Amino acid sequence: MRYCSYKQNSRSYSNSLQNTGRMSIVTKCPICNREKTPSLPFIEGICIECYLAKKPIEPVRLKIKRCKVCGAVFLKGRWEPDASERVEALAAKEAEKALKKRFGSYGFEAMVNWRGDKFKAQLFGIEGSYSMPIEVIIEEEKTICPTCLYRRSGSYEAKIQIRSNSGAVDKRTFDEVMKIISSFSYDVRSSVVSIDELKEGFDINLMDKASAKIIASAIADKLGGEVKTTYKLISEKGGEKRTRLSISLRLYSKKGGELVELNGEPALVVRKSGEPAKVILLPSRREIKLSKIEPNALKPFSGEAHEATLQAVLPDKVIVLLEDFSTEEVPISSVFGGTDMGKYLLVESENGRFLIKREMVL
Repeated sequence: MRYCSYKQNSRSYSNSLQNTGRMSIVTKCPICNREKTPSLPFIEGICIECYLAKKPIEPVRLKIKRCKVCGAVFLKGRWEPDASERVEALAAKEAEKALKKRFGSYGFEAMVNWRGDKFKAQLFGIEGSYSMPIEVIIEEEKTICPTCLYRRSGSYEAKIQIRSNSGAVDKRTFDEVMKIISSFSYDVRSSVVSIDELKEGFDINLMDKASAKIIASAIADKLGGEVKTTYKLISEKGGEKRTRLSISLRLYSKKGGELVELNGEPALVVRKSGEPAKVILLPSRREIKLSKIEPNALKPFSGEAHEATLQAVLPDKVIVLLEDFSTEEVPISSVFGGTDMGKYLLVESENGRFLIKREMVL
């Protein structure tokens, strides 16, 4: 921004507004002699650059808290991860408030943006607009966020115990659980203090009970499992009890693509990334969340399954070729996974015959 270097005459520039006793419209700055233009508006009878030279804008100060361990920033009542963009946006808003307070009475609005490595301000109103850099000083108070405090102390308020009803929890399940946790907002996922990998599964230690309930519910919903909740008294002081929440989550061992039976009906376990695990009852095509089914209700499939190749699609049925070169007809309503030509599995049970696209079945 260019500031005028001219000094004001001993005669007040306000006197130039008068001419033979009558007020006239000022179109030329009495200090620098420049003409008034849409890009050089006037304030108090002088151009904005001379006005700013006389009355400079003080730097705008913004105070924030930053965790010296993980770098999280405390903004608007909550801790957020490395939030440079949020800090810049908040600083810009604070600068806008300061400019509106300063120039609002002159009919100007203000807009501040972060461009490159500095803040750029623009004043605009009926008289015109003017762009200029503005200094924003961000003062950081170094502290430690609650998550890092918990991690340092090793304490926690809740524990989620992940186990499988068939033995150890495999790496694929562990990765799926981590993906579910990472999908939550920072407030929820940052509540995880530590993860203990054990022979029979793993424990997730958290610093607040509400986040533990949210995460456990999502895991059970997505992967299917039985949830049991207990509270343990940790301490009691002054009549105030401190408890620790333990959530036991026993995941179902059934894998996506596994053929099973539910109440005597053939069914297919379906697991898709980002979606709740479910069971499709083949006769009715009804879908049931795996988390809604009792663990012992799913039985091994007792029927037969044959490799097949889809050969033809008719209005009400499809024709498949089996490995022994015989052909079979299956109603369209009993086909799962579409009717594209290719590999399928012909499933036979007491409830009927069903054709499932091969890639859907283990």
